[in-house]
Amino acid sequence: MDIKSKIDRCRSIIIENIIIDNNFIKKIDQLKVLPASIIEDIKNQESKIIKVEILLEALAIQHCNKWELFCNALQISGQKFLTYVIREENDIMEENCKKIVEDSINKYTNIGKYISLQEKSKLARCLSEKIKAQLLFEIYNGCIEEKEKTMKAREIHIYDIIKYIDTIRNHEKKMCDISYEAKQLQNKSDQTELELKNKDDELNELRRNSFERLKIKHRYHKANENQLSRLTNRLGSIKNFVQNLNKKICETVASETEKHYQDATIKKG
Repeated sequence: MDIKSKIDRCRSIIIENIIIDNNFIKKIDQLKVLPASIIEDIKNQESKIIKVEILLEALAIQHCNKWELFCNALQISGQKFLTYVIREENDIMEENCKKIVEDSINKYTNIGKYISLQEKSKLARCLSEKIKAQLLFEIYNGCIEEKEKTMKAREIHIYDIIKYIDTIRNHEKKMCDISYEAKQLQNKSDQTELELKNKDDELNELRRNSFERLKIKHRYHKANENQLSRLTNRLGSIKNFVQNLNKKICETVASETEKHYQDATIKKG
């Protein structure tokens, strides 16, 4: 890992906790952590934020061995806890904590049946962070010797983990009950969905029947219209026939009347 990556890994911790006083500046000058011009620039700044930014920017472009010198400067200037936190040993401690938690969860619980792998990993991460935070606090207060830190952490924190696991076990029945209720609700949901489907089928059947009735009614009205049209045409034909017949009768009567009149006139003459 290059020096920039090491800085980026714990940048926020350094910014929040580092003390850039005359003692620290003197140590980085003695150990040749940074060029003299950069150190002078840091000394001339009033703002802590600006001092830290200049320090980290300059450190990021130095050779990788400067990181260890920087950590040494922190340590001998009295900032031992910050030195411990940002050194790579802290990552090893984090991995140890995580392994303790994961081993304990797998050994003492069957929680994997009830939560996903992602949730299980999240639980392990949260617990290991809690253990690590407590361990760092104890290191800060001088409660744990450096050479004993890992084993002591096991002794102190495994009980907390087991207590948490017992709590999970006590809730397993509730989780089963919730699972049973969820299953019952799912069955009710499925039954309701089936009933809705049946109602939907009935509604579609009614729609189809209504459509068929409308089609029959339409055909009936259409047939009536056609029959009425035919009757109207026949009535018109009858009317024309009657009119023609009446005309012929009138013409015949007139002709017969004229003929009778002529015959009568001849007889008188």
